Amino acid sequence: EWVEGCHTLPSPHPRFPLTKYFFFPGFTNKTGGLLRESSLEQQRQQFQSDQAAVAAFLAQFGVTPTEMASLKVSLFCYPHAPVPALFDAWQRGDTAITCLVPEGVAIDAIQAFLGSGAKAGAALTRGALTVRVLPFVPQPDYDKLLWACDLNFVRGEDSFVRAQWAGKPFIWHIYPQDENLHHKKLRAFLQRYSANIESLIAFSLRWNGAETDGIKQQASESLLWRSFQADMPKIACRSADWQRQMLANGDLASNLLKFACSLR
Repeated sequence: EWVEGCHTLPSPHPRFPLTKYFFFPGFTNKTGGLLRESSLEQQRQQFQSDQAAVAAFLAQFGVTPTEMASLKVSLFCYPHAPVPALFDAWQRGDTAITCLVPEGVAIDAIQAFLGSGAKAGAALTRGALTVRVLPFVPQPDYDKLLWACDLNFVRGEDSFVRAQWAGKPFIWHIYPQDENLHHKKLRAFLQRYSANIESLIAFSLRWNGAETDGIKQQASESLLWRSFQADMPKIACRSADWQRQMLANGDLASNLLKFACSLR
């Protein structure tokens, strides 16, 4: 809200005849929008509409046809994420899940699950969960990974934005700040993004170690995951709606260029 109030406002220089302008990225049409290449949406639609291309892309990482039919999850998080508890819930669950993790991410949890080094190409199935370690890939291939998965765990800023352009359900691991300032930012984002889907809010807060309200504060990761999974169709619809909303806002670079031209 503060950004919306300051976006495009002038800031005259106190001594010289120069005027700076505030221009902020953001999630509404009262901001500059998010960074996106002009061809990204066309590439996404083309890739997701070609199931053979999706299967071939995942097959290069060792994903089998059986795993293709499972719930596919990409995992990109900071080291302090509660990955062991989530893996425990997944492997004890009734739904087959294939978790694709870039090499070096959540390395302690991945090694504990695998029982060996978490090198690219390593894979193991325990219960309902299969974990596969992927090599780090170029940005275009990371986008394809987001497009190919049913759920994406992302972190920081760059992958957070790319997950929104993917139009798939995602969980954001926000960069931690002193005095838990990042929790306020997370809640502010969820207020806009979540469409009041309680399971999405509760799971996101728990993933980030934030306090949750009511009984869900005492709920196990297993219970929170089951609630989230039950709402996945609803969350998928919301994610697609959000992506269309971000597209309607335009992209940051184009909006900045238009604004600069309007000042001439």
